[in-house]
Amino acid sequence: GDCPKKLISKLINKLDEFILKDGALKDRTTRGDRALHYHNEAMAEVMITLELARKYNVNVPSSLHERIEKAGNIFVNGFFDHSYMDKWASVAHNAKFTPGKQRFKTDLNKVSYGTSWYFIFAYRYPNSDLAKNIDKVFEIGTRAAKRDLAFGIGVGCVYRALSSSR
Repeated sequence: GDCPKKLISKLINKLDEFILKDGALKDRTTRGDRALHYHNEAMAEVMITLELARKYNVNVPSSLHERIEKAGNIFVNGFFDHSYMDKWASVAHNAKFTPGKQRFKTDLNKVSYGTSWYFIFAYRYPNSDLAKNIDKVFEIGTRAAKRDLAFGIGVGCVYRALSSSR
């Protein structure tokens, strides 16, 4: 019925407030030495919300898509260069801040929570930094694509297959 559509419309409105102009995620990208971690986990929620919006034909404003792409690129750039996160992380929202330092795994293939978003994002935003680097970052058959403790199942393999069939 109409119930999921109304709920998802509310979620999209919340995302509109949550994802800031520069792609930072409110109260997540500003979490000091854990900014990359919280940004990563929140991106999983963002991408799943967008997939629900697509499923139920809920309109997503193009300005939101632009900010989401920026948010994905913040993660990629911050992963490869922790000091990239400093301008947000230095706010130290509920956290301590050490310049140039993020507490996050150095190998994304060893991350097991909230990993599906990388592959959904790369499929939905094929011109993004993440999409362009996904094959360099994740070997084919990576555990990160197959297992996502945030959702109980990893959907990364499906989206990666969709991306490569373009």
